[in-house]
Amino acid sequence: MKKNTLTAMVPIDAPALETIFKNSREKDKALVILQHLFFTWRIMKAHKNFAPQIERSSGWVPVLAENLKKLVHNYSEIIQILIRHNIIEFKRNDKGGKNYYPGKLTMLYRVKFGSRITNPEQQRYRQEHIRHPFIINKVKEYYEKDYKNQRSLFLAQNPWFSGNLKFMDQLIIDVSPEELQKYNPDNFYFLWGVQQQFNDKLNRHISIDSFAGRIYSELTSLPKGLRPYLRLKNESSELMIVDIKSSQPYFIGTLFLHYNELLPLIPQFYPIAHKIKKHTNKPDVRIFLEDCINGYFYQRIMDASGLTKDEVKQAMFQHIFYSSASNQHRIQAVKEERLKFRNLFMSIYPSVYKLLVALKRTQKQTLPFVYEISKRKKGKGKMYITTNLIATLLEVIFVINKIAKRLSDDGVPVCLIHDAFIFRKQDLDKFDQIFNEAFHEFKIRPPKLDIQELKGGDNIIKPSISTENR
Repeated sequence: MKKNTLTAMVPIDAPALETIFKNSREKDKALVILQHLFFTWRIMKAHKNFAPQIERSSGWVPVLAENLKKLVHNYSEIIQILIRHNIIEFKRNDKGGKNYYPGKLTMLYRVKFGSRITNPEQQRYRQEHIRHPFIINKVKEYYEKDYKNQRSLFLAQNPWFSGNLKFMDQLIIDVSPEELQKYNPDNFYFLWGVQQQFNDKLNRHISIDSFAGRIYSELTSLPKGLRPYLRLKNESSELMIVDIKSSQPYFIGTLFLHYNELLPLIPQFYPIAHKIKKHTNKPDVRIFLEDCINGYFYQRIMDASGLTKDEVKQAMFQHIFYSSASNQHRIQAVKEERLKFRNLFMSIYPSVYKLLVALKRTQKQTLPFVYEISKRKKGKGKMYITTNLIATLLEVIFVINKIAKRLSDDGVPVCLIHDAFIFRKQDLDKFDQIFNEAFHEFKIRPPKLDIQELKGGDNIIKPSISTENR
């Protein structure tokens, strides 16, 4: 099942809007109503159109007309009320541009009284007002109905996951405004709003990728800043989160060095076995996998580049692993950055880079399904997604099919955030056993893990430890 591109339609009506306006300050109510009109902030943020706190210097928010119709039942009436109350102004977007849907009609809306709330009293009011009972109840009704349909379809395909969904439904984010402000002052209002949505079950969804089988839910989109505060409602059991270090680089490197063991798991990629075999015994391929297993891979690149881990990860995926094999780019600055990181990577792992390029240049007649998947996802057939599909498939096979399923079969419920596991602390020993067995079954070394107890802000960062050396 494909992931929905729009996950909600805000069921606000005109009378309710007029009621909300009666005792509201102009600036506050404008921002609140805009937030609910564009309740699917994740989608709007991904499209670079809207985020809960508008940070555009102009204040203008571009909104594609057809998307607005999908988000709000009676959007034209709502917009008219906002204009009549002198809350917003609008104009047609005539200039186009990358972020403004060139060639399509886009309306630009702007709050007339400014786009930011800075007064502490108004900030508190905004957080109270955004939880208007009518809005909460209506949106909750919508999500509950939609979630039941998604859940039914998901369990029809994956009945073994039922206990995990029940476990997930018990999760809440337990943090006070004061504590969240202390540990995340820059993103406080954004995270506080997400926490309220999560605890009110306003954004529950469950789906599975149609090709690889990756699972998507409200947990996979939960900001990392809120993960340490997860706990079980009405239960004192402590929770753990275990994250595979350098997950996708690890699975790529493992395939390169152990293709005889792993290719049978993804037989559709047998036609490229000869490319892997050509490089598999090179010393730097072994070093690359060793670095991934021990959790040194990103640190090595950080030391060589002087960048932060987040910057390195972004650059590695953007320019090395999942980008075009070509060094060209229409933006000169991106082209220069790409060449810089590729030269750096090649200086450390030359054979790994050559193999990545060789896989990206696979012909579509060799792996026609890759071409078709890319065509459906991007609108163009790009064979350079070959390495992406390989890493994702292997991640799903181990994380979901061989670890999460075996845990569930043994009565250990687990929640998944792609390559991370959330479970009760009391089940750590069972997790250790099943995790290591999954890799030893294929005579390959398991990756190193980040293991963290979910105890709030003071425990956000924990040292990396391996389950085998714990």
